[in-house]
Amino acid sequence: MTYPSRLFLVMIISCIIFTYQANAQDGTIASVAAGVSIPNGDFANTDFSDPASGFAQVGFNLNLLFGYKFNDYVGLGALITGNVHQFDYSAFRDGLREEYGQEFPNIDEIYVNTRQWGSGGIVAGALFSLPVNTRFAFEFKVMAGFLYVYSPELKITYESQAQPGYIIFDSDRAFAFAWDLGAGIRYNMRASKYVILQFDYLGSQPYFKDQKTYYSFKDDESNSFKQDMRMMNITIGLGYYIN
Repeated sequence: MTYPSRLFLVMIISCIIFTYQANAQDGTIASVAAGVSIPNGDFANTDFSDPASGFAQVGFNLNLLFGYKFNDYVGLGALITGNVHQFDYSAFRDGLREEYGQEFPNIDEIYVNTRQWGSGGIVAGALFSLPVNTRFAFEFKVMAGFLYVYSPELKITYESQAQPGYIIFDSDRAFAFAWDLGAGIRYNMRASKYVILQFDYLGSQPYFKDQKTYYSFKDDESNSFKQDMRMMNITIGLGYYIN
C-alpha cells in the first residue's frame, strides 16, 4: 500500500471516530472554485534529455466540491476537478535543436505547434474543519479517485537546405489513480454562504500505451510511457450550506 493510500485510510477511520464523538449540527455543503494550477516535479520539467519531462506550464483549475458534514469538524465529500496546462513548446524546440543539431546540421528553422495537457476526474474522501470562530475556519481534505488525462499533440516541422520534414507526436488518452491533499480557509457570510480559499496538491501517474509518432524521414513508431503528474491548485470560490 502506498503512502497516500495509507494516509487516506487513516483519515477515513479518524473521520468515523470523530463522527460519534461530536455533537454539532449536520448538513450538506457545495462549492465551486477556480484558479491557477502550478505543475511540479517531472510534470513541469523542461529538460529535453529527460524522457520524464512534461513541459507543462502554469495552467487553470476548476473544481466542484460536494460534501456532507456530520458536525462542525468532520465529514465526507467528493471533488470534481479539471485542469489544463499549456505545453512549453519554446523550451521543447530549443531542446530539440540542441539534441539533434549534429544529425540535422542544415536545419534553418524549427516550428512547433501543440495542444495543451488536459485532465479531469473525481476524488472522494474525508473532510476536516477546525473552526477559529463563527466566521473563520481552517479546512482540510484527504481524497482519492481517478483522473482522465490526455497528452498534447505535437507537430514539429523544420526547414533545411536539403529537404523539409516533420515529426508528429500523436495525442493519447489514459485513466489513472489520483490522490488529493487539500487545505484551505473558509469565511462564513450571511444567508448560508461562504467564501473558500483552497490549496490542493493533486497527483497521478497516467500510463500512455502505444502513443504514435510519425516521421517524414523514417518509419512511424509507437512508444509507451508513464507521466508523473503533480500540481498545486490554488483556487478561490463560493460555497453554500444546504440543510
